[in-house]
Amino acid sequence: MKGLFVFFTALLLTVPIIPLYNIGGNLSPVNNVAGSIIYDDADIIEILPAKDKNKTITLFVSDNTYIADAVNGKPMSLFERRDDKIVAYYYMNDLGEYEAIALIVDIPNDYAPPIYVRASRVSHNGDEISIITDKGIIVTIHIDTPIEPFLTYDFVSIDDVTDNTDLLLWNQAITMSIPARTTANKVVILSS
Repeated sequence: MKGLFVFFTALLLTVPIIPLYNIGGNLSPVNNVAGSIIYDDADIIEILPAKDKNKTITLFVSDNTYIADAVNGKPMSLFERRDDKIVAYYYMNDLGEYEAIALIVDIPNDYAPPIYVRASRVSHNGDEISIITDKGIIVTIHIDTPIEPFLTYDFVSIDDVTDNTDLLLWNQAITMSIPARTTANKVVILSS
């Protein structure tokens, strides 16, 4: 069962639905890559993709980049992350450079990391909410699903998930229906 979960999470990371990231009024497609960190600095990270070992991807890291631990979703630094497994979400900025939105680092072997999504539309249905994400996936979050904030110790709940909220989602297998559907096992609210 765990292998099936890892398979479907990996499949989600390669789904060709391309959300758009709003940068200063301009929309840019969001891409993601899974791989290993081969160079890390405070402002730049270089990734060797797991699927194409013949190239590297260089991403610029800003103060707005979310850098999260893959297991607990807490903030991390890029200090001494070389050889860590990573999933990076990024876009091309106005200068033609790749800029990181979210970096999920320190991924253990045989572990399905969370996915980064932006809630496009949130609907409340009694003791749960349904989110249509920027990737076109419908995610259900139950009232008893663990929900944590990224940078604070404030108490958060499903009521804090609103339209345009950036999230990390640990999820169950994604159905292959149209639209795809899943249920969150854990949520970290990155921003609102």
